[in-house]
Amino acid sequence: MNVDAAINAQSCSMGVGTIICNAKGEVMAILAKKVIGTLSAETAETKALAISLLWARDIGLNLQFLESDALTVVQALKNGSICYSEFDDLLLDVFSLFSFFLSVTVKHVFREANKVAHGLARFALGVEDELIWLEESPLPIESVIVKNSTNL
Repeated sequence: MNVDAAINAQSCSMGVGTIICNAKGEVMAILAKKVIGTLSAETAETKALAISLLWARDIGLNLQFLESDALTVVQALKNGSICYSEFDDLLLDVFSLFSFFLSVTVKHVFREANKVAHGLARFALGVEDELIWLEESPLPIESVIVKNSTNL
């Protein structure tokens, strides 16, 4: 599962982009979700992880790898140190959602390796609520995803 968040400060919203592929690289599920609210970058990335894990659990997919380009968030998840802030509250949510996935490994990837999730997150800023695709690639928006991904 690759996850990313995009923030639009003008509209006080964030987009969540998630793509889950199998071991062969075939698309199993895609989520593009708009969330209303203003969040810091690290809080938005953590919220995107929580939303994506909850969604993956609800559709019954087992995850082995979770990849994000948010280095601070990945490091916080690997360190497991929690203080008391909105960011840390969301980290606790993510930790609790890990219990639904027996052997999930969290990995930091560079933005280049997270282009599709990034494009989906940017695309999600323009949707009303959420769009979901299961076991197919979203052909109608594929060009938008690619275009958004290249305009980093």
